[in-house]
Amino acid sequence: MKEMHGKRVVRGCFQEYISKIKSVRFLCAVLLMVALICSVAKGMDKLMIDTKEWVTPWMAPHFFDNLYFVTFYGFIICYMYSDVPFMNHSELYKILREGRMTWCVEKMVSIVLQAFTMVGLTILASILVFIPRLKFEWEWGRIIYTMTYSESLYEYNVFGCLSSIIYTKYTPVQAMLLCFFMVGLISSFMGLLMFAVSLYANRMPAVSIAAILTGLNLSGPKFISVSWLPYVIPFYWCRISIYGQPVSHLRNYPSLTFYIMLSCIVTGVSVGVILLRARRIEYVWNKEE
Repeated sequence: MKEMHGKRVVRGCFQEYISKIKSVRFLCAVLLMVALICSVAKGMDKLMIDTKEWVTPWMAPHFFDNLYFVTFYGFIICYMYSDVPFMNHSELYKILREGRMTWCVEKMVSIVLQAFTMVGLTILASILVFIPRLKFEWEWGRIIYTMTYSESLYEYNVFGCLSSIIYTKYTPVQAMLLCFFMVGLISSFMGLLMFAVSLYANRMPAVSIAAILTGLNLSGPKFISVSWLPYVIPFYWCRISIYGQPVSHLRNYPSLTFYIMLSCIVTGVSVGVILLRARRIEYVWNKEE
């Protein structure tokens, strides 16, 4: 009996995930992401023509390390999850049939799978956008080196210099895997946080809190002396160039291990809060329609 129930839960999670990635909202989020990728890659075409060097497929970690890119990506994630808490008449029959806890588990698994799917699609888009000016090699490549150390990129309207920390500290494969894991984990946390807040309040506070936390990214350079800021801005945590690096002459950013633990803890707390609330909440099925 337990085995059959487990199979039904797994099937329900998969069906929920498929329904989400086939939705208009998810497709719109993908289109926004592609537009974001194209906007930051636009200036690189002329640079590649002038230098006669093609780009390698390892741009995604540098894109996500850019403060403005990752902030706007965070807003896209907020939009992707903005249908929380998924309460409508069509869900009423599902929760009566499956039970509250199963319903919540399906939603949470779908949130996590959506997050990693979006990250995977973003990394893929960061490669495809440069076709046919794409050269495969296992090293970073000369054009990334040029963008890392050049001081005249403003002439090409390139979105900004790349991080020399990423270039020197990580191999391309290491950076890509770490980027995929951290951005996916943080995106999952944001979706679960929105789900948790929506269960205690409603959709507007959930979306508002997520948007504020994401927008705080842009305050980082202005308030860099604020010691607690790196701990409360989730999308700041996926900038892999900052781990263990100096914030000022007095202190450093936390390490990679710390950020992974912090991301896992806040994600776990969100899951616990959702399950706790799911046992007691009185669902109002038309309040979000």
